[in-house]
Amino acid sequence: MGVQINGDTGNISAIKADYSGNVTIGGTLTYEDVTNIDSVGLITAREGIEVGARPGVAASVSVDGNAVFSGIVTATSFVGDGTNLTNVGVDTAVVFTDKLQVGDSPELISVGVGSDLQIYHDGVASLIENATGNLALRAKTGENSIVMIPDSKTALFFDNSLKLETTNTGAVITGIATATSFSGIGAITMFDTWGLSSGTNYNDDSVVANNWTRRTGTHGGNIGNAMTESSGVFTFPQTGLYYMSAQFGLYAVGGTQGYAGIRLFLSTDGGSSYSATGSYYTSMQNTQYARLAAQEVFDVTDASQFKIYFQTDSENSMSVQGGQGRTSIFFIRYGDT
Repeated sequence: MGVQINGDTGNISAIKADYSGNVTIGGTLTYEDVTNIDSVGLITAREGIEVGARPGVAASVSVDGNAVFSGIVTATSFVGDGTNLTNVGVDTAVVFTDKLQVGDSPELISVGVGSDLQIYHDGVASLIENATGNLALRAKTGENSIVMIPDSKTALFFDNSLKLETTNTGAVITGIATATSFSGIGAITMFDTWGLSSGTNYNDDSVVANNWTRRTGTHGGNIGNAMTESSGVFTFPQTGLYYMSAQFGLYAVGGTQGYAGIRLFLSTDGGSSYSATGSYYTSMQNTQYARLAAQEVFDVTDASQFKIYFQTDSENSMSVQGGQGRTSIFFIRYGDT
């Protein structure tokens, strides 16, 4: 018999059945070895859906709409506000074969696979990173603010106009560069001027030691760190490359002068010993005036050890003139040593 009906229990046993009308099952429907379920209409799962046997369910959809996947989720697109797109674990991946879009109009995030990442604010792409790694940060107006190109350059913009560009060879500033300090070759980080307040008569081989004073007022002044002077010996305030320019007003006091000069002496051991670094001469007769110019560059590697002084070199006594800028020295620090 193909069909058995148990009248006592109401059970029906059959090998197969075809129904042309509706079938209502009030209890639990249990089935095994089902390969495919083809539903033309709506499927309602009142307690949710689970894929895979317990334990180790591969995916589940709960009655409140939450979905949990333990593997890779592949989608051609995604639309939503992104508030719950969180907690993506290391062992879980979300793959979009075309595009991820969070938000609708305007977009909040847009990701094209193998293309651009764009983060929006009020409809403007505020951050854009393309497939080659180029990164652009934009203002709300849509104008570039910062552009970074790997292994090439970084550029800063203002009002969509390039102001600063840095490359592996240096930086280019368009406009005025203002800084509280500057370090490097070519940076004037100290400027100091000295002069003799009054003249003094000196014999041959005498240190010019009297009446040195820092020039101020109309003659300029010191900027930043300053040189120090004691008994005609000048000490550098810090290490670095220094340029010195000096001029001396000379007067032949008496006798016949075949020459008159000033010699520069330098010590690199704190003043224990000095050696002549420069000599500057002119011809000068009795009761005549002359002017000498001297220029030197110093690489001061230890400020506590570098000292200089000036010494006269003449056939007879002479006066080193002072006042009104007749004798003056300029010290300029150009940068680090």
